[in-house]
Amino acid sequence: MNQTLRNTLRETVLAARSLLENAIREELQGRFGIYTANTKGRGTPDLEVEDEARMDHLEAEERETRRLLLDHLDVLQTGGLAATAALDAFVREAAFTWLNRFVAFKMLEARGLVRETVSRLENSNGFKMWLTEPGNETHLSDYEKGDLPQNGRGEGPRQRAYRAFLLAQCRKLSEEVRALFDPDALVSRLLPQPKVLKELANLLNAQDLAPAWQPGNEETIGWVYQGFNEQEKKDIFFRLYKQKEKAQTKDIPAATQIFTPRWIVRFLVENTLGRLWLELHPDSQLASSLEYLVPLPTADRPLPTIKSVKEITFLDPACGTMHFGLVAFDLFVAMYREEMQNAGRPGWPAKPPVASEEEIPNAIIAHNLHGIDIDPRAVQLSALTLYLKAKTLNPKTRLSESRLACANVHMLGGDNLKDFVEQMKLGPIYRRILTALQARLKDSEQLGSLLRLEEEIRELVAEERKRYEREGKQLLIPGFAEQQFETEAGQREFWEILEVQIGQALDAFAREHLGGVEQTYFAGETAKGLRLLEIMAQRYDVVVTNPPYMTSRNMNPTLKRLLQRQYPIAKGDLYTSFIQRCNEWVANNGRLGMIAQQSFMFISSYERLREHLRSTIAIETVSHVGPRAFEEVTGEKVNTVLFVFRRENDPEARQNAVGTYFRLVKEPDSEAKRRRFEEAVGSMQKAVGSGDEKKTAYCLLPTNNCVYRYRQGDFDAIPGSPWVYWITPGLRKVFETFPKLGEIAQPRQGLATADNFRFLRYWWEPGPSRIGFGSKNATEAQATGKRWFPYMKGGGFRRWYGNQEYVVNWAYNGSEMKDYIVSRYPYLNGKWEWVAKNTDYYFRCGVTYSYLTSGNFSARISPGGFIFDVAGSSLFPDDISLILAVLNSRFALYALRLINPTVNFQVGDLARLPVPRASSDSLRNLVEQAIALAKADSEDDETTWDFIAPPGWPDGISKVAERHTQLAEIERQIDEEVYRLYGVSQEDRRAIEEELAVGGSGAENEGDEEPGDSDSEESEEHTTVECFWSEQALAKAWISYAVGVVMGQFEPGAEKGLGRGRFDTGTVNHLQALKDRDGLLVVDPGHPDDLAAKVLAALEVIFGEADAESLIRHALGNTGEPLATLRDYLTGTFFKEHIQKYRKRPIYWYLHSARGNYGLWLYYHRLDKDILFKALLNYVEPKIRLEDDRLKTLRGRKEAAGSAGREAKQLEKEIDRQEQFVSELKDFEERLRRAANLRLDFDLNDGVVLNMAPLWELVPWNEPKKYWEDLQEGKYDWSHIAYQLWPERVQEACRKDRSIAIAHGREDLCEVQQASTGKRKRTRK
Repeated sequence: MNQTLRNTLRETVLAARSLLENAIREELQGRFGIYTANTKGRGTPDLEVEDEARMDHLEAEERETRRLLLDHLDVLQTGGLAATAALDAFVREAAFTWLNRFVAFKMLEARGLVRETVSRLENSNGFKMWLTEPGNETHLSDYEKGDLPQNGRGEGPRQRAYRAFLLAQCRKLSEEVRALFDPDALVSRLLPQPKVLKELANLLNAQDLAPAWQPGNEETIGWVYQGFNEQEKKDIFFRLYKQKEKAQTKDIPAATQIFTPRWIVRFLVENTLGRLWLELHPDSQLASSLEYLVPLPTADRPLPTIKSVKEITFLDPACGTMHFGLVAFDLFVAMYREEMQNAGRPGWPAKPPVASEEEIPNAIIAHNLHGIDIDPRAVQLSALTLYLKAKTLNPKTRLSESRLACANVHMLGGDNLKDFVEQMKLGPIYRRILTALQARLKDSEQLGSLLRLEEEIRELVAEERKRYEREGKQLLIPGFAEQQFETEAGQREFWEILEVQIGQALDAFAREHLGGVEQTYFAGETAKGLRLLEIMAQRYDVVVTNPPYMTSRNMNPTLKRLLQRQYPIAKGDLYTSFIQRCNEWVANNGRLGMIAQQSFMFISSYERLREHLRSTIAIETVSHVGPRAFEEVTGEKVNTVLFVFRRENDPEARQNAVGTYFRLVKEPDSEAKRRRFEEAVGSMQKAVGSGDEKKTAYCLLPTNNCVYRYRQGDFDAIPGSPWVYWITPGLRKVFETFPKLGEIAQPRQGLATADNFRFLRYWWEPGPSRIGFGSKNATEAQATGKRWFPYMKGGGFRRWYGNQEYVVNWAYNGSEMKDYIVSRYPYLNGKWEWVAKNTDYYFRCGVTYSYLTSGNFSARISPGGFIFDVAGSSLFPDDISLILAVLNSRFALYALRLINPTVNFQVGDLARLPVPRASSDSLRNLVEQAIALAKADSEDDETTWDFIAPPGWPDGISKVAERHTQLAEIERQIDEEVYRLYGVSQEDRRAIEEELAVGGSGAENEGDEEPGDSDSEESEEHTTVECFWSEQALAKAWISYAVGVVMGQFEPGAEKGLGRGRFDTGTVNHLQALKDRDGLLVVDPGHPDDLAAKVLAALEVIFGEADAESLIRHALGNTGEPLATLRDYLTGTFFKEHIQKYRKRPIYWYLHSARGNYGLWLYYHRLDKDILFKALLNYVEPKIRLEDDRLKTLRGRKEAAGSAGREAKQLEKEIDRQEQFVSELKDFEERLRRAANLRLDFDLNDGVVLNMAPLWELVPWNEPKKYWEDLQEGKYDWSHIAYQLWPERVQEACRKDRSIAIAHGREDLCEVQQASTGKRKRTRK
């Protein structure tokens, strides 16, 4: 199916969903009196249900529908859904079911499997022919009556007859595809009204959509499923990545579903099922049709035992709409036919698998294909997919029930089960199995196929058997011989018998003891649980799937806990847990084929998983696709790998297995990757045919330079055994022979604050005078009496020096933070050091790097006096220059991509990096030069504490470029020296450079979330200093510098002062004279404190009048009068740009009137309790008086001019404008006075946004209002502003939380013990 058709189908599905859901809601409200509201009704909170007495308009059948629906909603609420969510779920289910029924009918019509049913609704030929069949006389009579009279649903007699026809068709199809067409399902009672059916038919009948229904396009069903889930998926991703919420149970199907490209499906199916078939039958003629089958090196392996195709089992445990099953179905058909032709010959079974070709479709569905999915809707569609496939092959075949199971099962509460077991007098084995099922199936909605049922049931059966043996009895299960349990076929028969027997008992119990919906629900869900158990209990020849992906960071606590308990070595993601689970299902010599993210192959947190896999499997073939494997997933977020493993019990065979790998990470999109793979595998197949293919354990095959062969045991050369199949023997030797970084200087994780907003600030928030610079250890730091200390927190790409923009609250050796950590994570039992890690290394000189980066790895010097973050992990070697050079070298970038080709560089990854045994004088000298040049960039940027001044105007840009050229040359020389120290050959250098030319390996962010790191990932937006200047950017930087001089942020001429510049004494004196002493200026032409005039004066002092004018024009692209142009900029976009430059923590605050005709500028570091009153007294009130006087003057002139004439009219306009301006000023005064009357004594320790929050009405920025609302709600009671405004509430918080008490110096109020005790208890005052 091409992209155009998919897009059309997607738009149609979204339109159809909207149509159906709206129509169902309208009917439920308007006709059935059921809708969501804030009032209560019929015991269902938040659900409005009108009184039964008002339902006289309903017919008897509709009354029953209403009763069943209300019972159904009650059952859903019993299962944990809120009332409104229950109604939403039903509406969604009804819309989904009827859309899929119509889609199914369209596809069945196109295949000639049913007569025309929905394409022309009441005019369909199939409907008219049905009317003539015996038994339909009443419906024929209704049809002949026409469209009138209509009932309350808008149905005339003809439409009622058509409804009966549709339900009859559903009943007929339900005999073979009950999951979708069940006529007794509640949704069947809510067939959309005729006008809605007409709109739906028009949507599906669109001419450009016709190819979607045709034979060969069975995957249409999958695209319908994906399109229907699209809005839920968008909503989930918004909550996950924007609102930082966790994925809830109901989110899992939509969040993790994506349609697999067909070429990937073929690759996995042909290299699992196809290869298995060719191993069983080396003389098979099917090899020529398997275009994606990868030729493997020959290996001395015993031939497998001959088995019939009917015995080959295939499982997809995350089947979605059975896309893998569709391709496998076609291959199974060919396998059945070939076995029928060869039955009785040597190497083939003695008898044919089926009596005739007509039986093949049913045999495949009954014996070969198995599927599990967590979403019942997907299971519904899988059944339809297989039905269409089978019926297309043989329309007359009678199909068995498909072997599909939903892994989301909700059995009713224990009382029902207990009553059932007691009243039906079931034996112990049944009782124990059902009880275990009930207990474990509670987790099914979270785990789906990851639920491990079969082992527990096996243990129960074995235990029961032993108990019977001890008592000298036999374990008797009717219809089942005990010895059958010893074989897989016997086990399968056991579960079938168990399901039938318990199912019969359940039906009898439900009919006798339960009523209505509850009866159906209890029996149905228990049967689902037994079917799931049956499928999970088997082992399969082939397991193939595209598992769900979800990192542990996005999991809800329940799912996260379940995975930690059941899959401890694979808990980091759903897909890794699926790898482990699927491997358990694979029979000996069977195949596992999956599409997954690449990280499990490389990163240290999955080392145990790799070890576990290599203890059971041989890697046969891997297609390393990298980013953009899916057309629907753009960018680098998902880095994909396709793999096929063979289950192998022989350790030597596993170690010596040589896998074939395709490296497709360079290709730009999914289509290019497909073409590249097809070219490569085609070349290999031709080489095999000509006898040219190499069979060595490591090689880059000459047939295509993206194909590698690698011996499985050789992965052990690199610590952690990442699967770096493309490494050359020479580079592998470097890993084997050189010491590792962890042996010389173990990389160390630092502090995870547990609340960055509370404990971190950008350095410009408290300001340099409040920061404890230069401390060599904790004792010195505490002696400074400072609260804030420099903090290394990773940041964006920056080599050698930089990213020094944060400070951390570490007053009194971090006492406030330590108490907060203990209170937030009580399970740490007072061990704050599990979060505030490696405190002995704080303030030391070392090397730091970014934990998370979307670009290349980069390391910087940590010059001492810093605490370091978990996202800015550090190491402390004796030879800092050597390690810094190595980490910033091309070799290290290559090596780290081998060790961990994701964006998340963990300390364990760096510890595995090989390092040279010695440095050199030349290397040390080069590193010193690199640091100095990098620091010069920092000195150009006003958001660093190294800032001196922007590059000179106008020639500074060329000088910066020269500096960067010089740095690039030094880095090249460092690379050469590092290569020399490693002894890397020219050939291996070329391999490194070719690999690095691929670019970054994408944006996977793997790893478990630890206490304290919930907000540790730092956005890299605006985290690097300006390295490449444009003329406009440089000119604007000088305007910003002039603002800082006038406001008082910068100190021209001061020794080591911030923004001290490079000026002569005369210039310094003039600039210092322009500094405003109280940091309060106005937007008011002609006023002596007008900001624009002062900024222009500063620029003219620095550059002279002509160059200042030129600079303003370059900055603002305006040839108008410089002062007016500058004033427009300062009252326009400057504040927005300032917010961006200062990472949403602006230090110059613009307060303006409603229309922006008047404003004030406040400098953050001059805030005090009087500043707002000063603004009122010295600026706003005089301005109002002045403008009031002007208004009086105008009115006097108007009175003298009279009411007629041009002058009078002009004065009227001026008076109107002046009245509006005075009103605007008075409104501004009122809002400013409201803030001033709070009488706040601003505390800079609270940070910019909390201090700005009370002024939210005055600032042209949305953030302060959000923080003001949060303050009111008590979210930031640790802040001093909260204490001033709500002292009683904050004092109560001090009693309960020692960290808040410490923040306010009110430990005397606290009722919990100190963190150091490791315990929390009440104490009496």
